[in-house]
Amino acid sequence: MATNQDEIPVTLLTGYLGAGKSTLVDYILKADHGYKVAVCMNDFGDTTDIESRALTINDPVTGEQTSAFLTLPNGCLCCSFKDLGIAAVEDMVARQPVDWVIIELTGLADPGPVAKSFWTNEEMGDLELDAVVCVIDGRNVLKQISEPTLQRQIALADLLLLNKTDLITSSSDLTTIESRIRSLNPSAPLRRTERSRADLSSLFRVGAYSGGAQRGIGTLLDSSSTDNHNNQTHEHDHQHDENCSHDHQISHHHKPHYDGITTISISLPPLSPDKFKALNTFLQDTLWEPHGPHGPEILRTKGLVVTTQGEEWIIQGVADLFEVTRAAPAPNSKTGVGKDQEGKLVFIGKGVGPELARACRHALGL
Repeated sequence: MATNQDEIPVTLLTGYLGAGKSTLVDYILKADHGYKVAVCMNDFGDTTDIESRALTINDPVTGEQTSAFLTLPNGCLCCSFKDLGIAAVEDMVARQPVDWVIIELTGLADPGPVAKSFWTNEEMGDLELDAVVCVIDGRNVLKQISEPTLQRQIALADLLLLNKTDLITSSSDLTTIESRIRSLNPSAPLRRTERSRADLSSLFRVGAYSGGAQRGIGTLLDSSSTDNHNNQTHEHDHQHDENCSHDHQISHHHKPHYDGITTISISLPPLSPDKFKALNTFLQDTLWEPHGPHGPEILRTKGLVVTTQGEEWIIQGVADLFEVTRAAPAPNSKTGVGKDQEGKLVFIGKGVGPELARACRHALGL
């Protein structure tokens, strides 16, 4: 499926052990869906019965196998790398052009450092980090949600797939499960799946790290403007644009937290240029400066800021890295409605609470 963008989107596929990542990957590799996808992993494992048919690449010096590739009948490419990094993925794309790269992380992996390395790398070439997608085991998530790794996987996700919903026996149980997940990540779209059968069009070009793509902004604006305690991890090193403007009022509340990970949502009225600059400074101080052992650990930052001139700016951050980009016009969306639209700033991390909201209000003179 050809696209009109030059960059090849990279999706990080995360999820706890047994959630259904490998089943989703197997579906992508075998189904007739029209996407030319490269799925990358550290080893083929049980994902599909292709290892014996794969083309292997050896190191010219040591002779050691470094990677293996196999083209599937539906045009997809399955890749296994000993060292799965940006250079390996770029080499794979150079060998066989694709529309989309999906990197399957292990069930115990923290997606934060991986997302940070792909987002901030200046040598990504035609690759562009698109989204972190988390597959969640709907049947067992309430038993597993105390695990810090799962909490971080959910908190860092830009799209959540609640899998095995056919095994959830009652609507009240489903409501409880979704509420627990939302307490960790209120801003990411949450979709239900059975047997990992997802609508791939909803996973393709999510644009979570692009100022021009706004699929997630409506969800961000719809999410409760309350402080929720969550579990997340994200890291990025970007700067705010100095020409943004902000006028800001802040509301915050609290919900029960997991392992100290919380979410706080701060409502933002249209900001004047001076207040927008003040917001930029506040973000730099909050994300870049050390705050001691008891200070907040920000895992993920998201926001939509509206200026008094009617401009809209999207804030994205992972750990100490952040970026502010001008929002592209998006017809029939919640953006583009003008200077009366309120914005929102969301922080997810450890030690995130009302003190952070008060500091933001003070920094903006509100």
